[in-house]
Amino acid sequence: MILILLTWIYMFVVFFIQGALTNKILFKSELKNVGEIALLGMLFQTVLITILAFGIRINIEYFIFNTLITFTLAIVYRKSLYALLLQQKKWTIFARSIFIVFVVLVLARSSMLPFIIDNETYYIQTIRWLNEYGWVKGLANLHIFLGHASPWHALQAANNFSFLYSNFNDINGFLISLLAYIFFGEISRMQEDKDYSSNYWLYFLPLPLVLLFQFIDSPSTDLPLLTISLLLFYYVLNPSEIRKRLIILFSIYLVFIKVSIFPILLLAFFHVNKHNWKFFLSCATLFFSIFVFKNIYITGCPLSPSLIWRLDLPWTIPLGLEMVVSFDNLNLNVFSLNSMMYLILFIPILPYIWIARKHSMHKPLLIFFISNILFVFLIHPQPRYSFQSILFPFIFFVSQIRLSLFKLKLMLWVFILCPLIPMFVDLEYEYLSREASLHRIDVFKGEYILLPAINTKYTELIFEKKRCTNFYFYAPIDTFSFPYLTGNGPLPCLEESYLQFMYQSTQKLPALMGADLCSGFMSVSEQEWEDFDNQK
Repeated sequence: MILILLTWIYMFVVFFIQGALTNKILFKSELKNVGEIALLGMLFQTVLITILAFGIRINIEYFIFNTLITFTLAIVYRKSLYALLLQQKKWTIFARSIFIVFVVLVLARSSMLPFIIDNETYYIQTIRWLNEYGWVKGLANLHIFLGHASPWHALQAANNFSFLYSNFNDINGFLISLLAYIFFGEISRMQEDKDYSSNYWLYFLPLPLVLLFQFIDSPSTDLPLLTISLLLFYYVLNPSEIRKRLIILFSIYLVFIKVSIFPILLLAFFHVNKHNWKFFLSCATLFFSIFVFKNIYITGCPLSPSLIWRLDLPWTIPLGLEMVVSFDNLNLNVFSLNSMMYLILFIPILPYIWIARKHSMHKPLLIFFISNILFVFLIHPQPRYSFQSILFPFIFFVSQIRLSLFKLKLMLWVFILCPLIPMFVDLEYEYLSREASLHRIDVFKGEYILLPAINTKYTELIFEKKRCTNFYFYAPIDTFSFPYLTGNGPLPCLEESYLQFMYQSTQKLPALMGADLCSGFMSVSEQEWEDFDNQK
């Protein structure tokens, strides 16, 4: 916890200072909230790292470069930065207390073993590739999961300090703490002004923040989508000209992180006007250009995860490999059990329709919620991809029940302290998966106060060096009956059953395009491999 806190302090300083510069360029320093400015700095860093990773590895070289930039900006703008810090309003004792407890709990959860299985199949591997090589051409040919590499993983790679310590994996914990700072700051302002009507629903917001604790201990791209979208909902219900620009900017940013939230662009469209349309076009062009170039570089498909548009490049992934989230095979079977269970998610939206009819400012949100659930239903019906479209209507509807201030405070404390149970009590979750290793969640240990747990729960994995075409790879010997598990294996790391699956699906296998891993990967058939080998 202590080491993670030190990294968070460094990250906050970097994000705040670079966010202040971004605020000056984009918004003429109109943003005054330190949390929002730091969030703007995270966005700037994500874009910067994503671009630089095409040419350099995200390691100590980037850390030195980034620190020098931040130090220079701190000296140049020291007066304005100091003035900005002085402008921050003091919080109520209640808001300060509950925020501190919340951050301590987030630190504790961040220090524990990660739970999400995606962390073991491609999060760790993606970040390790970025740390050691940056973006690698055709990397999806090695493993299709690596084609899902997100700019969010690039941001984690820049802030895991792998050259100092190998177990930092905590960008999501920092983000949720930063969002909590923004929301609890607004609750403090409401208490100071005795204004409990306009944003009463904010008192219920810790409920979704607590429910998101399972995403904290790994760099899941779902958490920024879920938390930042809640902030955008707040902006929609409390509009101003600068907040309209923030809605546009962060809506595009979320799609840049993960396309499963594509319908959130509707919120951006609803807030484009004659004052900000050029801003919208500039942001959309920048992010879309980087998004397309990254996809071409890694998969050969500009609109990945869709494989419909495939460029004729040596490293373009072969037909037959499907991305986990794809637009190519739409789910149109409404009457399957999985589909019908997913469509039940529309139930929390029904009472929200009544709210939107009474208050027109809610209509853009209602349209987004319905569109998001339908969109996710078509591409990959998993509830976590539309979690915000379920929970926000629910908490807003529940917030129509007015409670006394004492009951509100008590409810907040109950919400905040709920994560203590799974963090300190050893529970089993057989219903979550057939995989036995996923039934148990790590519990907090005293040693985590100083040093966090390692970034993989599969510490006992043993790797064997094997050969495929013209390169050697490391294969885990025992994957606990779970295919594609690689954990924190040395690069390149593959599960042998994946190679069998790839060959059965495409009649091809991965191969290096050059002499080393930096040269990138392609997929070759047996005949193509013989021709390629003869040319060499």
